[in-house]
Amino acid sequence: MLQLDFNKNPITLRCRLYIIKALLYRGWDQAGKADPFIKIALNNDTVIDDADEKLRNTLEPVFGKSYEFDVQLPFQSLIRIQIWDWDMTSPNDMIGETKIDVENRWFSCHRATCGLPKRYDSAGYNTWRDTKKPAVILVKLCRTTNINAPVYTLNFCSVTVGNESFECDPACVEFIRNAKSSVDTLHRKAHHELPEEYIRQNTALAALHGWGRKINMKHALVAEHIECRSLFNPEFPGIEQGKLEMWLDFFPMSRPPSSAMIDITPPKPTSYQLRITIWNTSEVELNDENFLTSERTSDIYVKAWIIGERIDGQQTDIHYRSLTGEGNFNWRFVFDFDYLDIEEKIVFEAKDSVFQVGNTTKKIPPRIIIRVYDADLFSADDFLGECNLNLTHVPLGAKTLKKCTANILLDPKYKGTDLFVNKRLAGWWPMIAPLKVGEIRDKTLLGGKLEAEFSLITAEEAEKNPVGKAREAPQPLEEPNRPKTSFLWFTSPWRTLRFVIWRNFKWTIILGVLIFIGVIFLLLVVWTIPGEIIRQIATKIFKNT
Repeated sequence: MLQLDFNKNPITLRCRLYIIKALLYRGWDQAGKADPFIKIALNNDTVIDDADEKLRNTLEPVFGKSYEFDVQLPFQSLIRIQIWDWDMTSPNDMIGETKIDVENRWFSCHRATCGLPKRYDSAGYNTWRDTKKPAVILVKLCRTTNINAPVYTLNFCSVTVGNESFECDPACVEFIRNAKSSVDTLHRKAHHELPEEYIRQNTALAALHGWGRKINMKHALVAEHIECRSLFNPEFPGIEQGKLEMWLDFFPMSRPPSSAMIDITPPKPTSYQLRITIWNTSEVELNDENFLTSERTSDIYVKAWIIGERIDGQQTDIHYRSLTGEGNFNWRFVFDFDYLDIEEKIVFEAKDSVFQVGNTTKKIPPRIIIRVYDADLFSADDFLGECNLNLTHVPLGAKTLKKCTANILLDPKYKGTDLFVNKRLAGWWPMIAPLKVGEIRDKTLLGGKLEAEFSLITAEEAEKNPVGKAREAPQPLEEPNRPKTSFLWFTSPWRTLRFVIWRNFKWTIILGVLIFIGVIFLLLVVWTIPGEIIRQIATKIFKNT
């Protein structure tokens, strides 16, 4: 008889489905990844096909999607939530699905239609989603279980149900008690109800949460929670294909929900621009030795990147023939990136291989890598030192060169600052020398010291106040005042003669010239003396005759 009446009077439900993310256990393409998207079916009829919102090349998709649709009982009693893999040239493949029995939830004595949140609010991000308020639900439960109606205290901070008492959340009571009349007015405007009503609803909610513990242990009410459901594929029966995090709310169309759906869209990253001005280096290791003069020098340049050396790497020009480890640059690096503040990660898209279709979204810690190198003409450049900085905790740079030590980077207790908060930073930072092959150290060595200035601004601010890379306009930087000894030897032969050969072999050259002149003079003397002697003898003979 019940089934007959049920068929004559079908029930229409409004379903709100929230899908947060999934975890897939294996890849479905040649690269070992998948392009997942969501399909929703009632029984065998697809009602939602979200292939246009597919996520590319991931096994950990974060969907953040919400869907609303109607279900009619008993004709549509099974909701099938499916995860599919999108393919460009072949038919799409179903990765897995999870099935939800609507009738089982709707007629459950555990009230599985809409989970009970920890706190009642009539406005804001925690707006009450159910069509009935906690106090109404509590009265109905008491009536259906033959328990006396709930009795509240005068201040509504406590309620008695049967022989059990329940207290309101102290935080809710404290919020109201500390509120002044002006705050009460603001509260009524925000929540559309009196503060006493706010407390009464939270007290009733406390009783609902304790219903299964104290009143009816067999009929505990379902609390608000995220379901972690297994995904299965009919082609591989019994083998779990992944997990799906989601929740589902049901509402009768006789009393449709008055509140809007919850927005669970994943937060979008904020675009930033990091500007780094490289002023000078000092005490850089002199890595080259002149085979003529035994003079030690380095051809210094600085390189930096955030995402990857080959992706967004930038480098300064070269300060040739540094004799003291000092390098002068006046060079500006400009890095644009997207930052997800809630996860403290930089978000970017890249291909894992040249054959991959579409980009993969990747997340990395917000770090800037700065390195100093010695440029070599015929071999690989020598890596001299590195400064690895986390932008959320950048150690404060030393104000003077003498105070710049390795402890700035190595001491975890050294004072740092969040560049996303303080925006600007300047000073001297140490460059930690890398370990060489087979080298064992007892202490950290410095490969040099770097004077730099950091400025982090949003993309909107960067657009209003643009700067050029290197020393270019807008806001160009001046050419550095480098010593005359800084040059590339084969492009400046006269300067090579002056600053390399003449400076180091001046007295040797002068002595050599004097010796050469002396030798020539002696040779001339030796060459001319015999002839002169013969000439003098011949002259005397001719005179006597």
